[in-house]
Amino acid sequence: GDLGAATQILALVLCREIFEQGLIPGTFNTGPLDPDCPLKVLQESIKGQVSKVLINEASWGGINASVILQQI
Repeated sequence: GDLGAATQILALVLCREIFEQGLIPGTFNTGPLDPDCPLKVLQESIKGQVSKVLINEASWGGINASVILQQI
């Protein structure tokens, strides 16, 4: 289902965990990947240093917002 406005709060909580844990979540349910696509899609979580994240949200009615968070 759609969490509505709670989705943005959930995204902020997830970003905080990414900063603290240094664990980058994979992309799930990607299906078969095109071998000719140069984009690397991680299907499993990996450890890594994260200093910035981008949250992009699209909502009903064409309202879209993006924010970049930086760990300080």
